[in-house]
Amino acid sequence: MKILVIDDDGMLCDIIAKVLKNNDYVVEVTSSGEEGLYLAEQHPYDAIILDVILPEMDGFALLKRLRKKEISTPVIFLTSRQQLEDRVEGLGLGADDYLVKPFEMPELLARLSAIIRRGKKQASPIVEIGEVKIDTGTRSVVRGKDQVVLTRLEFNLLEYLARNVGRVISRSELVEHLYHRDFSSDSNLIDVHVTNLRTKLDKPYPQKLIRTVRGAGFMIQAS
Repeated sequence: MKILVIDDDGMLCDIIAKVLKNNDYVVEVTSSGEEGLYLAEQHPYDAIILDVILPEMDGFALLKRLRKKEISTPVIFLTSRQQLEDRVEGLGLGADDYLVKPFEMPELLARLSAIIRRGKKQASPIVEIGEVKIDTGTRSVVRGKDQVVLTRLEFNLLEYLARNVGRVISRSELVEHLYHRDFSSDSNLIDVHVTNLRTKLDKPYPQKLIRTVRGAGFMIQAS
């Protein structure tokens, strides 16, 4: 899953980015409200962590513009502004949560996971497709009675396809979701990961889960 962090506290951003990456998130960081708005408009993110006090454009104005453009990416405010009226304003503008600094990283991770699930309209961390059960909480996969051991990127790829079951996902969309925005879309790494995922998840079983749609991308077909 891909997270955008918009905060001008460089040291805090480094800590947040490190913790998120250690928890298998793809992370992009900016200290500018203007750049944060541009990134949020141009790229798909699973959630945005947003400070209120920012140079060029504050977090409230940024969120207001996102929601006006009907960009519904889940947003959690992370700010030192703790007055009740600030929380009311932030939530009223369409934020999904509001966490006051200082905070504990486990709480941020828990709240982030919760707003992402709500944004995907899925209260449970379990995704089931036929005999395949994907636990996004423990990052484990079971097919039938067999545990399927995946790498971090293979799991992220499977989760994204599974959450979009029945829809063709292009290579460029997978690159946008799985990698930093500077990653080359001409790379064949997506195909390599899909091949590896098929070897582990599909090859031993008669019913194949992952389909290639020639010239379009990949999809998981609901059984």
